Amino acid sequence: MDPTGYFPHANELLIEGFNGGSSHHELSKSRKRMSPFVPWSLLTKIVIDGSYFISAAELEAVLRMSYKVHTLQIKEDNGSLCRAILFDTANLATRINQQVIISILIKEISLKLIPLFFLSISNFKRIFFLK
Repeated sequence: MDPTGYFPHANELLIEGFNGGSSHHELSKSRKRMSPFVPWSLLTKIVIDGSYFISAAELEAVLRMSYKVHTLQIKEDNGSLCRAILFDTANLATRINQQVIISILIKEISLKLIPLFFLSISNFKRIFFLK
């Protein structure tokens, strides 16, 4: 089954969760079921709204499957993905740097962490931090 035939114009993946009983373990289970239907080779932008439900390892795997992504937008709930990028947890920063993502937009980041981002990620043309 070729998912690009089902969704030939899809180029953006929105991963959205809620704080109510959602967890990254549920995303792992559902990703195995939904993976054949996602046109990974067409994706150029990933938007993550919330971070309680996705781990660094899962995001790294999603980025690996969607190898043409050049824009990553993260709206943090708890700062876990920002810390994972900073400390290269599950090789997340390495994956982001390898894919030469053009821009990254991170919302709700602590101002103390912003200077550290410039040390851990190097290939970006645009970095946005929004409060």
